[in-house]
Amino acid sequence: MLKRKRLIAMMLIFCGVTLISASLLYCTRYIKDTKISDEGNENAASFVIHLPEYIDNTKKEMIDQSDLMDFNAMREVNKDTVGYLKFQDKELPVVKTEDPSKYLKIGWDGKRTACGTVFMDPGTNEESKNRILYGHHMKNGRMFGTLDQYLQSDYEKEHETFRYIDDSYVDTYKVSAVMRISVKDMSGIIDMDLADDIAKLNEKAEKNGKLYDTLHTGKTYMTLVTCEYTEKNGRLLVIGERISHLKRPDVQ
Repeated sequence: MLKRKRLIAMMLIFCGVTLISASLLYCTRYIKDTKISDEGNENAASFVIHLPEYIDNTKKEMIDQSDLMDFNAMREVNKDTVGYLKFQDKELPVVKTEDPSKYLKIGWDGKRTACGTVFMDPGTNEESKNRILYGHHMKNGRMFGTLDQYLQSDYEKEHETFRYIDDSYVDTYKVSAVMRISVKDMSGIIDMDLADDIAKLNEKAEKNGKLYDTLHTGKTYMTLVTCEYTEKNGRLLVIGERISHLKRPDVQ
């Protein structure tokens, strides 16, 4: 009996040490992944073309100097780079490829990291009524880990716009709707020019999120998508309506 108790005690100690070791290893990897991701995104942020303040004469509006990203130089680091997203005091490069799954575990600069890279749905482009961007919901708030804050009305008022920059334009979007949705119900967001799809999205936002401004056909949108864990295969959508479309100077 004594030997059995001693064996059980040793097993408990072993399991405890193993669990602690595994937890420490996980934390170490998590911290390393975050550092790798941050370094890559900070590197992307440095690719800015320095010019005097530029005015889009067709709109009579000023383009911020920091929005003049040098995409040619960025594509020397990552050929799949198509844009740059500024939201919630974050700045993230955006890639697009026919097989975006590789960016689930690869940072913008090609280094392996659990944070991945924000990527555009390969079925959407600059002519689409709704361009869709995907990013990980990181527990430490990195990437799209803070999108759920848009479910709070006070927060939305303070962060109601975000910007997307590509080779040709600097676009500003105003957050119109935030919703929890299942993967199987996401097909309607690909083509935002169908009245039935728009109506369903408005309904879902009112029921499972926040509808700040009614969605309409004929508008141009951008949707930020991340995982949502209150239901199996859930997703959180933040849909913004384009309110500004400024032409970039041809300086690349």
